[in-house]
Amino acid sequence: MNEKRKSKLSIINNIMKPISPPRRRHSNETLGDPIKISRNTVIPPPLTFPKIPQLEGYSISDHSNPERGIRKKNFADDRCVFCEELLSNKLAGELGLQLTCSHSCHKYCFLEMMDKNNLESLPFCTQCEKKTQCVDASIQASIKHQKLAESLFPNNFDKEHSPFDTMSHLKDYDTLVKSSVSANESQLLSPISTPTGNFYNEKLYNEILKPRITVTADAASQVTDGEYDLDCLISVKPSQISNCVSDSSEDQAIKSRIIQNIKVKLALRVNNWSDSLLPLEELGDLRMFDFLEISSNGSDWDNISVYFFGNAIILVDYNGTRLMGEVLINSDISSINRIENVLVLNLSNEALPELYMRHSCSLIISKWEYYLIQAVKKILVGQIPLLHTTTNAWELLDECNRSTDGLKFCSLWEKNLDVPSSLLRRIMPPAENIPMNMNVSISLINCTDLSNLEYKKNIISLLQNLRSKLRPIDKLGLIFVGVDGHGKPSNSGTFIGCVSPSWDGWENIINDIRVFANEDDRQFPIFDNGFEEMLISFEKYKKLLPYIPSGPKNNNRLIILNSNNYDLTEPQRFIKSKINDKISFLQANENLTIDIIRIGKSYSIEAQEVYNLISMPTQCNDSLNIVSGSKLLRFNSFSEFGDSFDFIMEHSLQSGYIPYVTIDFQKVSGIESLISFSEIEMNGEMVSIQSNLTKLRIVVKNVFPLTERNIMMKLKLNFSEVSNLGNIMNYKIINYHSLWMEGEDDFKCLRTKFNETGSPHILFSHESDVSCSPLDQIDGDTYFVDIPLLPPLSSSKDQSFARRKTELAIIRSLRIVESASADETEIIISHLISLVFGIIRGFEIEPGESYKIIELKCYSERRKSFMLHFENFNNNKKYIQCLVEELESINDLFKRDPCSASIRCQDFANWII
Repeated sequence: MNEKRKSKLSIINNIMKPISPPRRRHSNETLGDPIKISRNTVIPPPLTFPKIPQLEGYSISDHSNPERGIRKKNFADDRCVFCEELLSNKLAGELGLQLTCSHSCHKYCFLEMMDKNNLESLPFCTQCEKKTQCVDASIQASIKHQKLAESLFPNNFDKEHSPFDTMSHLKDYDTLVKSSVSANESQLLSPISTPTGNFYNEKLYNEILKPRITVTADAASQVTDGEYDLDCLISVKPSQISNCVSDSSEDQAIKSRIIQNIKVKLALRVNNWSDSLLPLEELGDLRMFDFLEISSNGSDWDNISVYFFGNAIILVDYNGTRLMGEVLINSDISSINRIENVLVLNLSNEALPELYMRHSCSLIISKWEYYLIQAVKKILVGQIPLLHTTTNAWELLDECNRSTDGLKFCSLWEKNLDVPSSLLRRIMPPAENIPMNMNVSISLINCTDLSNLEYKKNIISLLQNLRSKLRPIDKLGLIFVGVDGHGKPSNSGTFIGCVSPSWDGWENIINDIRVFANEDDRQFPIFDNGFEEMLISFEKYKKLLPYIPSGPKNNNRLIILNSNNYDLTEPQRFIKSKINDKISFLQANENLTIDIIRIGKSYSIEAQEVYNLISMPTQCNDSLNIVSGSKLLRFNSFSEFGDSFDFIMEHSLQSGYIPYVTIDFQKVSGIESLISFSEIEMNGEMVSIQSNLTKLRIVVKNVFPLTERNIMMKLKLNFSEVSNLGNIMNYKIINYHSLWMEGEDDFKCLRTKFNETGSPHILFSHESDVSCSPLDQIDGDTYFVDIPLLPPLSSSKDQSFARRKTELAIIRSLRIVESASADETEIIISHLISLVFGIIRGFEIEPGESYKIIELKCYSERRKSFMLHFENFNNNKKYIQCLVEELESINDLFKRDPCSASIRCQDFANWII
């Protein structure tokens, strides 16, 4: 059928261009049913709209009333003159058009047929061979308007992403795509005029959405005459939107009263409630309500109250006495677009194909956009905070149920007064959920202490658990190492994916897994070492790449399960070189994170060395690239990993809404010889780098909410040949620039400053350069740190600096302890505890104070705490105290079981890297 359409359209294309591509349908869809077309970018609806009756006449319950509904030609049996498919076979929100030649077509087909270089030229009807246009002049004008937009802004209307495109069935099927039309473009194209709101508040709102990148430096230490070392700290934090706290018990009580109050008022005051499709008790839980402007055509707007329940959106007039319409969440909304401060709900209802919602405050529209998309995608969001329940409709509530902070925000915004950032953060909706495309590599060759049957049961249980925890927006892919495409043992592998976790084929694939011993038919080993398994994992993932969504708003994960034990008798330099090449190729994709999960009583050499290769920098000419964020975690057994899996999924996989942040450093032109990159942190150790580098790129993966990622860097200043240091006072030495997903920050610089004696005093950023946002300084705790055991930190240094230096000292000492004797171990750890207590004194813990946090937890729970770095601890004092307690626990274990204690050292180091 598709080939037949292509042939016909090709003939038409020779007569007139452009021509619409054929509409394609999956085999399980019937000809007359509405279809869902997969697409990456939804063409925005026209920005001028036909004049149709007011919204009241389109209440869903009134469709059967011919006096109130719209009278349209019945297109059920007609075919589009361009694509020759039934007119009932429409895209989401698309209209069927009646043409002046008395034939009919799809709206998007007519749009494609128009010549964007000559908008006055009309397309030919393929049935009667006459030039034709829409009978409705307003629709014709709106189509011309949209075609003009395509010609003016081709980047936003790429034909490669037309609504008719059908991607591979393994691609992302998301139809809820935001419009990419910018504010300036939309102002040119649209007659809609919305107030700009408070400029400062809008700017502050955008600043809060940014990740916070901080570059600071310690006091310079003189190495030789004229040479100085400068320790710098690169700190990456998520946007402050993640600092939102859950409701207090008082707020929860107020919210409960609000929900009950609103339902009672709707039942008593709305006089035509009987017209509703759903009884009040079947609407579901009340989630939000606000005053919004609503339109059915984009031209005529009514200010009404909008109620968002679990199952429907209810539209009530401003006075709260008349039901104007309703939209069912699960069956009516096919997609959601946003253009500036306007939300466009594309509906599967012919009488009301589109519903427009707008407000002058972009924050309100962002809130509705976020929660509506989560509801349509069936993503659980938990309890909606009180200040999100309503933003501007507090007047609908009794005074005892009104939030003081909510009223304060309304008053400040309406009067164009500055809103405090602390209040604005509480009002803002959560950050957008980023889809995770998880690919898991598992060996089906069993070289463990488990029987093949036990090994198989563990794998099946793990994969079923994993699949059940993925969200509807996530994707799953599997790589099976040790079997061929027929499921027979082989020194190769096969893959499945990357598709939705709800795909009905997963159940059979997982249950049909077969596990084999490590020998082939000739009784030769299939694999000689774990490096061979690792290489196959990377090779198969490379072949999976065409099927994995690759846009910037995707969190791509490759998780390699390493459980087999091999006897390595000789170095594997050649195969490690091949693995390194594969890793370098894959990590060119910045939103890919590679993690290794070791299942066993100890670490394997393969897991350790491949993890080191993942963190290995890559150099190109005078530029060095460093990737940070991959993890190596060990679990004693599959069951222990399974017990922690929910936690890992929630906090370390699905919570990352910034997949990566890239920071580019470059020496300032003209003084390259005076400045050099000396050392950089890799896997918890400071590593020397070539001094002739002029550029350094650091990619920080997975910036999780409420965490802080810190990386140490050392610069070397050589002023031995500078005769007059006063000439370079307050001199720029390093420029840096940060990027993330679809955003970036301005270029900033670090400067060097000298005192009157002519010696460097400190390398620092100007106050406005410390981070990508001045908001970083808001609500921050101030500590004065005095740490004699950690020179050259001064009492004015930032707490993050002190904490990261302490963590690096712990990691370095633990790696020494792994191979030390019992006597040496006790001395090293004792000195290490003394060093950390120096930090505690800096944070002013009272004498004898001990939180005793982790000693009350089992080993698995302690792992969870430290996996979050700093998230589980309210302040530095608790965190540092927990470091001490864990060190003391390891020291005690060395006295009883040195072998287990050595492995615990590796675990602890990996937790805090």
